[in-house]
Amino acid sequence: MRVRKRFGALRWRLFAAFLAVAVSAVALLALLAAVSVDQRSALLAEQQQGQLRNEIASALAAAYVAGSGSWRPQDLAVVNALATSGDASVVVADDRGREVARMGPGTHGPAHDPDGTGHSGGGGTPEGTPEPVAASTAIPIVVDGRQVGTAQLTLPATEPVPVAAARTALLQRVGLGALAGVLLAAVAAAVVSRRMSRPLLALAGATRAFAAGDLDAGTRLRPAPGELGEVGAAFTEMAATVRRQDELRRAVVADVAHELRTPVTILRGQTEQLLDGIAEPTEQHLVSLHDEVLRLGRLTDDLATLSAADAAGLALHTGPVDLGTLTREATEAMRAQFTDAGLAVHVEAATGIEVLGDGARITQIVTNLLTNAVKFTPSGGRVTVTAGREGADAVLTVTDTGPGIDEEELPHVFERFWRGRAAGGRSGSGIGLAVVRALVEAHRGTVTAARPAEGGACFTVRLPAGERRSLDPGHHADRGEAGE
Repeated sequence: MRVRKRFGALRWRLFAAFLAVAVSAVALLALLAAVSVDQRSALLAEQQQGQLRNEIASALAAAYVAGSGSWRPQDLAVVNALATSGDASVVVADDRGREVARMGPGTHGPAHDPDGTGHSGGGGTPEGTPEPVAASTAIPIVVDGRQVGTAQLTLPATEPVPVAAARTALLQRVGLGALAGVLLAAVAAAVVSRRMSRPLLALAGATRAFAAGDLDAGTRLRPAPGELGEVGAAFTEMAATVRRQDELRRAVVADVAHELRTPVTILRGQTEQLLDGIAEPTEQHLVSLHDEVLRLGRLTDDLATLSAADAAGLALHTGPVDLGTLTREATEAMRAQFTDAGLAVHVEAATGIEVLGDGARITQIVTNLLTNAVKFTPSGGRVTVTAGREGADAVLTVTDTGPGIDEEELPHVFERFWRGRAAGGRSGSGIGLAVVRALVEAHRGTVTAARPAEGGACFTVRLPAGERRSLDPGHHADRGEAGE
C-alpha cells in the first residue's frame, strides 16, 4: 500500500509525464536521424559506385590506347586496383564480345585471356563459396568516339566498407546522443516535478495543520513561482483573516462578558439591597435598575441584529419615512448623554427627505452613530449631525472632533468586534458600527468612514431617496443646537 501511495503521488506522476514526453521526443528525433543517416549512406554509396564506373571506363580506354589496340596485363593494373578498392569484379570483352581480361578481388592481378576461352589465369572465387552480388552493369569502352569493347562491372550486394563504417559511427553517435538526452530529460523532469510538487505538499501540510488548530500555519509557507505562488499567497491571506477574526472573537467574548457583568452586578447588588431591606424601593433605585435593564436590552438587540443579518433573516417593516425627522428625534433622545459628556451637538436636518425604510431601524442607525461619537469625543468637543439630499440619495452624516481614525484602520471600522487603537480602555463590544453597516445594507444603502483634514471622524450614510414631499410655504429645514 505504501509503494502504491508513493507512486500515486503528484510528484511521481509529474515526473513520469515529463519523462514520457521527453523520451518520446528523443526517440522520434533519434528515429528521424537514423532514417536520415541511412538515406545519406545509400546516396553516398551510389555516388561512389557511379564514380567507380566512370574511373574504370576511363582506365580501360587509356589501357587500350597504351596497348595499341589491345589490353595488356601491365596496362590493366590501374583497372585492377580500382576494382579491388571498390570490392568489385570487372570482366573485359573486346568489340567482338570475347572476354580478354578479368579483374577484381581474388584474381591476384589482371588475368589475360587472349584466346577468349573465358578462363583467366587467376584463382577467382573459391568453389563452393559464392558471394552475394548486386546487378551487373555493362560499361562501354569508347576510344575516339568508337566502342572498342565492353566491361561488365559487378558490385557487391553489401555497401562499401568505408560507407558502412561511417554509417555505423553516425548511428552510434545518434544512439549516444539519444541516451544522453533521456538522462538529461530525467534529471530535468525530477527537478521540475520536485519544484512543482513541493509547494503543493507544503500547502497540503499547512492546510492540515490549520485544520488542526494551528492558525499560524500559513505564515510558514515559502514563496513559490507562478500560479502555485498565488495559491499559497491566497491561503496565507485566508489564514491571516481567520486568525484575525479568531482574535476578534476572543476579544469580543471578553468585552461582551464585561458589558454584561457591569449591569448584572448592579442589578444583583441593588436587588439584594431591596430584598434585605437595606435600601428602600425609591424612584431613584427603580430608575437605575431600569437603565441597566435597557443597557442589557440594547446589547442583546445588537447581537440579535447581527445574527439576523448573517442569516439573511433581518426583518424590515418598510414604509415611507422622513430621514430628517428621524434624525432630529434620535438626537433629541440622546440630549442628556451629550450633556453628561460635556459635548455640543449641532443638528442640521431638512424635512421632506423621504426614504422607503424601517423607521425603527433607521433610528437605530442614527443612534449607534451618535453613541459612537459620544464615546470617542472628549469633553468640550462637538458633534455635527446633518441630513439632506444629494441627487437620488438621502444622505446622513455624523462628524465629531474626537481623535479620529487612522488611515490603516478605516477599512476595518465596520467589521464586527473590531476595536481600533483609539478605543483604549473604553468599554464596548465593537459591534455598534457593524450593526450600522448591516442595517444600511439591508436598506440597499452604503455607509463610509473618513478622516477629515481638520481631524475627528466623519461617517456618511447614503440611502435611496423617494419622491420629495411638497413643503408648505415658509417650511424650512430645521436647525437645532444643543450644548453642554
